[in-house]
Amino acid sequence: MTIISRRHARIASLGFFALCLAALPVLLPLASPFPVRADDGVFGPARTYDKGELRYVEGVPVIILRGSPEERGRQEGSFSLNIAAGMLNAPRKLLDLMEYPGGWDAFLEKSRPYLARIPDHQRREIEGMVAMGKGRVGYEDIAAANVIPDLYRSFACSSLVVLPEKSDDGKLRFGRNLDFFSVGALDRLSVVKVYLPDDGKLRFASIGFPGMVGCLSGINEAGLALAVHEVHLSSDGSPIVAQDAMPYTMMLREVLETCRNVDEAAELLRASARSTRLSIVTADPRRAQAVEFTPTNLAVREAEDGILACTNHFRTPELRSLTWCLRYPRLREAADRPRVSRADVMTKLHEVNMRFLTVQSMVFEPEDRQLYLALGSPPVTGGPYRHVDLSPWLVRAGELSEAAKPVLQPAGSR
Repeated sequence: MTIISRRHARIASLGFFALCLAALPVLLPLASPFPVRADDGVFGPARTYDKGELRYVEGVPVIILRGSPEERGRQEGSFSLNIAAGMLNAPRKLLDLMEYPGGWDAFLEKSRPYLARIPDHQRREIEGMVAMGKGRVGYEDIAAANVIPDLYRSFACSSLVVLPEKSDDGKLRFGRNLDFFSVGALDRLSVVKVYLPDDGKLRFASIGFPGMVGCLSGINEAGLALAVHEVHLSSDGSPIVAQDAMPYTMMLREVLETCRNVDEAAELLRASARSTRLSIVTADPRRAQAVEFTPTNLAVREAEDGILACTNHFRTPELRSLTWCLRYPRLREAADRPRVSRADVMTKLHEVNMRFLTVQSMVFEPEDRQLYLALGSPPVTGGPYRHVDLSPWLVRAGELSEAAKPVLQPAGSR
């Protein structure tokens, strides 16, 4: 058995995951200003604002954002800015409780090199969102919240991709658990955001949280899906954090906005400045890859035996270091089946859940732009997985289908 090194333990102990665990008994009574599940009223009733819309699909809140970056920002601000502002209380309280030197203001200062590299259209989107708050929340607060994943690392997340030749119906399936400490709030605030830009960028859907402009998990109109997995150890000697890059969630959003297949995604990631160590699983309707990278190097891992599994360790010869992980072999067991169904993927995701950390679980079916999403109280992998048909927005066939068009109501109506 491989022994975890002191260096590994020290790095992990400095991460956000460990800080949150230490603060658990104190944070739970403090950081839950929201009602129960998302479909119980956190986002309010279905409604429209300008070109945007909030609707519910099998109880899942779906925000459809249309138009220019400023318009999309104002639409999201109308639907969720109050929630995003409330979410900022959790990291502030965490930093205070851990006596982080300088608290939120010091964290904000540390995040500024990343803020300077936010892509222009994403910056304008945040500005539009903040404009709806009329001074209640600032641009830097929302922008810095998008940097938290770069600076404070959790240590979980799992993915399992089944290629068409291994699938029971010939369709690629991409299962993914998002494991992150909820701080008493995130598990209640999952939302699907569908972006329909007017600037020539690809349409895409992001499964995230209010105020998160970047992407942790998503799929675009070409059927390219992706999910991020944080990594702590690498054999290449690279720094774990580099400040000469945009926030990584925003880089992943650019992948969905511009790339149509796994090869294009890998090339964009190779050409980009990278802020930290990550494994990005990408899948299009036919293929899947794990793009493993550090700030200085990148390597690509292909599927084996009809499946691709990924957790939180590099496995390419160029970058691999410590690879001991109980979840990885459990996911690889799917290769022993003659055929793997959607239900089988969900079962494997449940087998590797991280208990109170597993705040989202999903299965993408890229060919048809389908999403099956489990959310609510962790671990969510016990289900139900709710079916969200993204094809009305992500499949171009002339105009949008009638199902995807907003209900005509006065702007801002409730």
